[in-house]
Amino acid sequence: MLSSLDEGDYTVSGEGDKVTVKIAADFLKGKDAGNYGLQFEFASVAPPARCR
Repeated sequence: MLSSLDEGDYTVSGEGDKVTVKIAADFLKGKDAGNYGLQFEFASVAPPARCR
């Protein structure tokens, strides 16, 4: 099952190439280890650069 995290379920710190995402303990509570995963979708205001 795929769903989105809500504000408060995670925190983001850092900037540029060094960003850390921490998932809140309350969000993880009650979830069995090994039965869940995370999928990150990254967005940008600029189109991806083409390799030449």
